[in-house]
Amino acid sequence: MGAGTVRAEGYGPARVSPEYAQARAAAGQQPAAAIAVVSASLDLDFDSPLYTDATTPTITVTVEDARPDRLARARAAGEVALAGRSGRVDLAAAIDVLADSGRGRVLCEGGPTVLAAIAAADALDELCLTISPQLRAGAGLRMLVGPAFAEPIGLDLGSLLTDDGFVFARYLVKSTSTHSQ
Repeated sequence: MGAGTVRAEGYGPARVSPEYAQARAAAGQQPAAAIAVVSASLDLDFDSPLYTDATTPTITVTVEDARPDRLARARAAGEVALAGRSGRVDLAAAIDVLADSGRGRVLCEGGPTVLAAIAAADALDELCLTISPQLRAGAGLRMLVGPAFAEPIGLDLGSLLTDDGFVFARYLVKSTSTHSQ
């Protein structure tokens, strides 16, 4: 997930689910999924529960030229993955680094900038969208914020569920992706 989402929503570590613990162990996996936080600046609270209470070490995905003092803090707090030389994290490279480390699935939860970068990198296989039964006004962003795509990305509705007024939609990306499973 993006660092902005982590800061705005106060994320904690993934919880160990007793009903899945045996299946995860049998598959050679950690008790809980790893959480990866994407940040080029490393403006993160490494003393937060996301890092200090994690059963599976939190992964910080950053760039090679990140500030050395912040990079040392990230390494002391958990695992570090480098994806890109400078400036912005290369999200396509980040997905490859995570996959190459034995993580076969990556669930991306971030804001509109992270989602746009994942989609632009042709690394989006599906999109899960929740619609809340509320109307709100104010300045807001689009679902994706970034440079315009040359062509729209087509989606097929995979499933649609409702609960207590919420709508949960799962879309499958029509285009083929080098990261598809």
